[in-house]
Amino acid sequence: MQNLIFLHIAKVGGMTFRAIIARQFPKDAVFLTYGGTEKDIRALAGLPEEHRQRIQCVSGHMPFGVHEYFSQPFGYIAFIRNPADRILSEYYYARGSARSGHYAHTKMATTPLRQYVAEGGVSVSNFQTRVLAGQVASGITRWDTLPMPGDALARAKKNIHDHFAFVGVVDRFDESLLVCKKKFGWDDVRYILANVTKERPRRETTAIDVMQIIQKNNTQDAELYAYANALLDESIREYGPSFTRDLKLFRLRNKMFRTFEHPLKIKYKHIRYRVAKACGFGGKENIVA
Repeated sequence: MQNLIFLHIAKVGGMTFRAIIARQFPKDAVFLTYGGTEKDIRALAGLPEEHRQRIQCVSGHMPFGVHEYFSQPFGYIAFIRNPADRILSEYYYARGSARSGHYAHTKMATTPLRQYVAEGGVSVSNFQTRVLAGQVASGITRWDTLPMPGDALARAKKNIHDHFAFVGVVDRFDESLLVCKKKFGWDDVRYILANVTKERPRRETTAIDVMQIIQKNNTQDAELYAYANALLDESIREYGPSFTRDLKLFRLRNKMFRTFEHPLKIKYKHIRYRVAKACGFGGKENIVA
């Protein structure tokens, strides 16, 4: 099976997909991160070589470039979302979880939406392009605070072409999963949605001036989103004529799974525990779970 790195961009269905991808590999071959901080990257880079050679899947918040810490080859996977939907989802999710103590969540909870997007912070200004462009090679640092390179979109597209095994689209999640299942020979890709943002306004009901600010500050993410959709269209064509039938069957099976079976709920809690433990919240440093 191909070694994979899942770049979990905030609010792109990542917790749902992390539970899916982790099921495809042996437990002791998966390395999980949660915060994507300097500590996480140092923990990965600092693992003994024999430990890193056992890793087949890396999953978590991190930028492109972590494959450089491995001697074995890896392909990347990422999901891309309409930038306005991603920003609104992150903002309202954070407001609902501000008690977690996370600095960014607290800031969003205490800042009006218009002010928050107008300030032009990292997470509201072409964030998806920044992640895929990658800024790890400059050294282990707070990569998300580095200046955005002028050719970030071109870098992101080149990285996708050269290093990515698959790029999915959040609002075409089932289609993306079906392609992954066939492409990588995965077994079970049924899922239960995780970390869904509840009671958030839709784009259509968000103030016009707020939407204009978001659109102005995310032109590169909008182009990246269009590019990801085009790539997914191409992958579906390569899948073959059975795609429509297989998609209907998968959705039916997944609906039945959500209704009558719930083993993934336990699995998801297990994944969250492993994520927390890998990030040191369980009293230990990052480990190969």
